[in-house]
Amino acid sequence: CLHDNRCRKNVRCNGSPDCLHGEDEYWCPSGILIDITGYRISKKQISLQRDEILSQIFNPSETTLNISRHQLSEFISSRKNYEYSKVHSYQCHRGIAVIHINETRCLCPPAYYGDWCQYFNDRISIIARVEHGTQSKTISDRVFKIKANFLFNHRIIYHHEFYVFPMLERNYFIKHKFYLLYSRSSEMLAHKQKRYFNRSDVIHDHPYSIHFDVFALKGDNNLEEIGSWHYPIYFDYLPAFRLAVVLKVPSWFGNLTLNPYSKTSCNKNSICLPVFNHNNSYYCSCKSGYYGINCSMYEPICETYCSANALCRPDDFNLRTRKSSPYWICPLDHFGLRCNLKYEDCSSNPCLNNGTCFSNYDRSGENPYLCRCSSKFDG
Repeated sequence: CLHDNRCRKNVRCNGSPDCLHGEDEYWCPSGILIDITGYRISKKQISLQRDEILSQIFNPSETTLNISRHQLSEFISSRKNYEYSKVHSYQCHRGIAVIHINETRCLCPPAYYGDWCQYFNDRISIIARVEHGTQSKTISDRVFKIKANFLFNHRIIYHHEFYVFPMLERNYFIKHKFYLLYSRSSEMLAHKQKRYFNRSDVIHDHPYSIHFDVFALKGDNNLEEIGSWHYPIYFDYLPAFRLAVVLKVPSWFGNLTLNPYSKTSCNKNSICLPVFNHNNSYYCSCKSGYYGINCSMYEPICETYCSANALCRPDDFNLRTRKSSPYWICPLDHFGLRCNLKYEDCSSNPCLNNGTCFSNYDRSGENPYLCRCSSKFDG
């Protein structure tokens, strides 16, 4: 047991919580898990019901929210409810239990799903580090936003964003770790099952890939895409796969005389950009609002819906709604679905002795900003 670090005999999975925090009943197999056929059937049913369950958690009814302070106090102080939440919190395998209308619901981490987070998501674990030694000074003083796109047949099905501060990361390496999830739609599951038994298809055809598109954020609230790294996924038939990459910017980047792509042209709706990890390779990146083959289509909503300085990507695929919807890449210090929210942690100038403040984009809120110290100062 965790509270006293002692082992108790014959209490594991006996149906009764014997430890203070109930960990002796944590992740216990049930009858449906023992039966593999039943496990597969229930897993499919849970995947179909997942959207409905999430909507109940994140969109509580007005009646639920209008709880008086007295009622809330009684709920917290009630020993019965305390014991209930203490026991049921360990039913969410690696997840977080919340009480929703007298029922336990689980908030699952990305690698799991299900009523009790009991099923594994097919996923790719990403470990990415940006190499700063080869960067020219013209871009090393900027903040980078990198958007990792998970593509199936050149269509984005999932993505993740992270930030890079070259001027702060010169002396130590930062590894960015996150998951990219495979779609669990009926169509995609059928494709995966069919592909699993076709060895020739697995060897020669690689429909999945990951593109790391990098954007340079400027202090004038503008941003520009400067290139990308492309990696095919050779083992997409596996339920889980780890991709570890070092993202390097070529030494010639930023020098027009050495740039092998400077004379390559794309059409007027796009811009030619290099694929950094493939020599003499480039791609035509659609300008804000344009999408489709050769960037021939335009989405009018991009003109008014979002911040004027944001980049609009109309062809992003929403994994939950199964539909394509516009996605906005926000400028420096802005965030939100429409880039209309702003990080203001640096507005109070918290860095001392002429230090430079950078928003850390820390979702936990524990480290909202970073300071770049001036000469002769540190800390």
